[in-house]
Amino acid sequence: MLCIAAAGAAAIANPERLGAPIKFRHVDEHAPIVFGTEFPGGRGPSAFLMAEDPSIMKYLKDDPRGPFWGSLEERQESKLWPTWGFEKDEQMWKADWHCMKSPGPAKLFAPRRADVATMQQAPPRIYAFLEVLRAVNADIWSSMAQALQAMKAERSEEACSLIDIFATALEKDSLFGVVEVQVRQGGEHGLPSHKDGATSLLHLGISLSGNRTLRMGRYTRRHSPSTNTHPPIPERLPWKTRKNLMEKQYSEDVWDHCCWHSSNIVDTRMTAGSAYISSPYCIEHAVSYESCDFSNPMIAMQCRFALDALEGERVNDLRDGTMREIAEIVSSHLAAATQRGELRMPSLQEVVAVERRLLQGTIPKTPTVRRARAGNWRRPALPQTALRCEGGALRLLLAAAVAAPICKLAARRSSRR
Repeated sequence: MLCIAAAGAAAIANPERLGAPIKFRHVDEHAPIVFGTEFPGGRGPSAFLMAEDPSIMKYLKDDPRGPFWGSLEERQESKLWPTWGFEKDEQMWKADWHCMKSPGPAKLFAPRRADVATMQQAPPRIYAFLEVLRAVNADIWSSMAQALQAMKAERSEEACSLIDIFATALEKDSLFGVVEVQVRQGGEHGLPSHKDGATSLLHLGISLSGNRTLRMGRYTRRHSPSTNTHPPIPERLPWKTRKNLMEKQYSEDVWDHCCWHSSNIVDTRMTAGSAYISSPYCIEHAVSYESCDFSNPMIAMQCRFALDALEGERVNDLRDGTMREIAEIVSSHLAAATQRGELRMPSLQEVVAVERRLLQGTIPKTPTVRRARAGNWRRPALPQTALRCEGGALRLLLAAAVAAPICKLAARRSSRR
C-alpha cells in the first residue's frame, strides 16, 4: 500500500495540474483526415491525433501490481513474468490483456493472432486509465454510435448486422477493450509494412517508455491516385518473375521509395508519455524502434475493439464499401471532436480516483451510451482536500481506502460479541 502511495506521489510532480487534462490534437492541422488503402468507393479515411502526458504514463508503468514496476530485468527473470502472458514474438515480448468490467479471464478475439485467446484483465492502473478515457469522452462515442445506427436506414440485413458490431461495441466497454502489450530491448529494429485488422478501426497507441517512430503512408484525398512508380512489367519475362514484380507494382510498402512520394510519407516519433488515436486498419504503416536496454526498455500498448470470436473472424480482414462508410463516421467524429477541443486524456486525479475504488473492491461501471445520454454518470473525483494534496496527503488518502473495509470488519466482529 505504501508503495502505491509513494509512486502516486512521485508521479504528481505538479499538483496544480491535476485538474487540467491534456487534449488530443491533430498531428497535421491542414489534413485532419487522411486517406489510405483502396476500398470500394474510395480510399479508407483516418484521423491522426496525438497527446503527451509523461507523468500519467509513468504512473501506469510504476504500478506495483503490474509487470513493469522496478527492474524489468529482474521481473523477466522472476516467476511472475510468465503469469502476465508474455511470449516472444517479432523480436519482442508480447501479451494480450482485456479491459472489460469482468475481472476474470475473458475469451476474446486476439488481433495479433487473428484467433480467439484467453486474456487476463490488465493491471489496475492501466484498467483505470482506459476506464476513465472511455468515460470522459462518452459523448463522442455516443455520437458515433448514433450516426452508425442512422446509417442502417435502407441497408441490407447483412450490412446492418455489420454496422451493429461496431455500434454495440461503442456502447459497451468493448472500446479499447483488448490491449496488446509490447516490450523490447536491443538494437535498432524495424517492423514490416502492414495494415491492421478491423479491430483497429478505432485504435489507441500508448508509449510507457522507450522511443519508436511510426511511419505512415497517406493521401490527402479520397480518390487520390497511387504514387507507386514501379516501371511497367515487360511481357517477355518469365511468369514467376512477372508475378513478383506485379506484387511490387501494387504494393503499398512504406519502406519502398518507389511506392510513395516523399510528401506522402509521415514519420512521427513516439516517446515515453505519447498517446495517439487513429485507424491503422485503413492506413499502411510500419514501426521502427530505437536502440534500448533494460534500464529504459521500449514498452508500448495497442488498444483495440474487444470482439468475440465470430465477430473478429467476420470483420478482421473485411474491406468493403460498408466498412469504408463506418470508417468515415469514426474519423469524421474524431476530427470534429478534436477541432472543438473535446477529445481528451484522463487526468491523473481521475485515474487515481478509479484506482482507489478498485482497491476498495467496487469496480466502477463504464458509462455506456445510454447512461451517458441519461446524464447519470459523473466524472470520478477525489475530495477537495485531495485536489491540493502533496505526496503525503495522497499516501494518507490511499491508505484510508484500504483501511476502511478493515475497520468495517472489525466493527462487525465487535458487535457479534
